[in-house]
Amino acid sequence: MTYISGIDNATLAINNFKNRKVKEAIRKGSRAGCKLIAEYAKATAPKRTGALAQGIKVRALPRSRKRVGTQVTLSIYYGAFVEFGTTKNKVPAQHYLEKAAEAMKGAAIQTARDVIAEVLSAN
Repeated sequence: MTYISGIDNATLAINNFKNRKVKEAIRKGSRAGCKLIAEYAKATAPKRTGALAQGIKVRALPRSRKRVGTQVTLSIYYGAFVEFGTTKNKVPAQHYLEKAAEAMKGAAIQTARDVIAEVLSAN
């Protein structure tokens, strides 16, 4: 699993806002960044029927007091088999989601920072 971080420096500025507003800004920013990764993954996903690319979704993290954000998920059950491969049927791993995360990491972080700053400055 690939985690993208890089917004740690914004912590000092965030302390001046209400917790609800900060969570809203982080949700919107991380969603915008994850959309870039999801679009790249859809474009580079292996295609036979197109169902695998259609199954790539951006979803919110489960509600928690400690974590706020979004993630890129697969709604197709066999997506993990294509991503990580199998040993029994000898399906090779293709790592299209991991490659998308690595390729779009910088743009996703920058987009998230821009959206977070925009939301916090509007309030």
